[in-house]
Amino acid sequence: MEWRSGLCKLKQGVKKMTTGTLRDKLARFLFQYRITPQTTTGVSPAELLFGRRLRSRLDALHPNLAERVERSRDKRQHMIPRQLEGVFKNRRHQDQLQK
Repeated sequence: MEWRSGLCKLKQGVKKMTTGTLRDKLARFLFQYRITPQTTTGVSPAELLFGRRLRSRLDALHPNLAERVERSRDKRQHMIPRQLEGVFKNRRHQDQLQK
């Protein structure tokens, strides 16, 4: 019985699309379904499968700034120990030259 409700949703979704071939409509519908978070898990099926969010056209137009800030912060945190390591090496080298 559950497959019938899914099939009805598929038919309704494809009917609402006005442009493209049936194959294109089906691909767009399935992509939208796969990137939409599910109520039971709170994440999309694609995110469960691939471990990351898939980007849609809307994501390209309106990027998530919070994710961008988080990524840049992570990059900076990884860079700081390397930079400090270089500073300490230079100080040790300078101390050895002064002796």
